[in-house]
Amino acid sequence: MSVHNIWLELLLGLHFLLVFLLFSYVFAVFLGYLGYFLVFTICGVCLVLSFVVLFPIKIQTDAKKARD
Repeated sequence: MSVHNIWLELLLGLHFLLVFLLFSYVFAVFLGYLGYFLVFTICGVCLVLSFVVLFPIKIQTDAKKARD
């Protein structure tokens, strides 16, 4: 493995760590202000919205595979 790849892996790991720490902090702050039930409800709404947005992509992909 070259030195270049090692630095890229280290950078990727640090990026993941920073994103994880930021998400954990934001989640803890929201949990402190809003409470468990409201945070659970917001996460549920985001999950449903992501399904609504991403579901047509699967339909388009399946239709394209059927044509090929």
